[in-house]
Amino acid sequence: MNSTLRFTISLPLLAALALGCGGDDPPQRKDNSNNTANNTANNASNNVTNAPTNNVTNAPTNNVTNTPTNNVTNTPTNNTIIDPMGGAAFVLPADATSYASAGLSVRIVLDADASEAELLLDDSEVLTQFGASNEFEWDTSSVAEGPHELAIRYSLAPGTPLLSEDLRTVIVDRTPPSIRSSIPAPSSDQNSPTTPISLRFDEPMDPASVDATTVTIQFDNGESTTHTASLEADGVTVVVEFAPDSISLPYTATVTVAATDLAGNPANRTLTYTVPAWIGTSIGITMSKLHYVDIGGSEYVIGVGRGVGSDVVNVYKRAGSTWTRVANQSISNVYALAVDTAGDRAHIAVLRRDSASGIIVKAAQLLEFNPMNDSLTPGGSRVLGPDGPGGAIALEVRAAALGTVDALAVVSNGAVSVFEFSNRGLTNQTAN
Repeated sequence: MNSTLRFTISLPLLAALALGCGGDDPPQRKDNSNNTANNTANNASNNVTNAPTNNVTNAPTNNVTNTPTNNVTNTPTNNTIIDPMGGAAFVLPADATSYASAGLSVRIVLDADASEAELLLDDSEVLTQFGASNEFEWDTSSVAEGPHELAIRYSLAPGTPLLSEDLRTVIVDRTPPSIRSSIPAPSSDQNSPTTPISLRFDEPMDPASVDATTVTIQFDNGESTTHTASLEADGVTVVVEFAPDSISLPYTATVTVAATDLAGNPANRTLTYTVPAWIGTSIGITMSKLHYVDIGGSEYVIGVGRGVGSDVVNVYKRAGSTWTRVANQSISNVYALAVDTAGDRAHIAVLRRDSASGIIVKAAQLLEFNPMNDSLTPGGSRVLGPDGPGGAIALEVRAAALGTVDALAVVSNGAVSVFEFSNRGLTNQTAN
């Protein structure tokens, strides 16, 4: 009878035996058990980290971090962040640059999330903390004249001050404008009624303040006329115009300017000048570059008129209400004339343009008028060259003793030439 031997081996035991037969070391069950536990823990750790960490970091971190991080990048000083998003802005002053002499209205607008707004002066002083109205009246009398900067500092979150990029420059000016120069010259007494009236100020004027009510003209003879007042494109020159034949001669005119500068300071400046009676006669109409002189109690007018193909220097003498030409001298292309007196003579200098070989050159010409015989004697001339001085000319008689050598200075745009003359006539002894 055959016998059957049956073995029953469980699968876990077989696996354990197989592991034990792989090498000389005995099976490390404890260690493997620890590894298995570690692996299990690691897997659990990975499971916990990967999902929740991604969930917490990716969305919230981007939402919270990105905007503030950009803001922090532009951080200037004093831990204040420049806000490029425009969370605060000025409503008043409306312009980037404005002027103030006393009070200045300030108004701002804030985004819904902005709060704790302050007005900064020159990046340091807090002028005010805005309330619900976001308005402020700034008294500029406590600051020095000159430019100042206004800025808005505010918060979007507690402890995070932001500085708006919207800034304002305010020029504080409490000094009234002054007249730098004028035509006619102040207190001048030999003016033509056709001379344009202009007053040049030392700072820009407010165009809206310049009109016929703020710039007025009065005449000492009691007459009046309509006039206009305007501001030239340079912003500093006020021009007054009226019909020159609307006022009887002679008269003294007073121009008063109450217009303001850009800060609102009224000028309150005046210009007074005189137009004599003789200027309304034919000599005042037909001549230019007029000069009135008194020699020995007699009145003379020296000026430039037009002759046949040339300019003419004329000398007119007054007798009662009549003016009679007593001397003249033809001189071509006169563009400036000056007169000075010494003793019983009038000395005249002109600047003229001459053509030499087709080239325009400038020259100084001297003349002497002697009222004893009503003679106008040409003296020497000096060619100044094509690049010589131009523009105005002035004379100065340096010595008045006739019969001796006197000196006559011709000044043109800063260049001085000295000519010599005596009662025997003018000479061209010249020194620079």
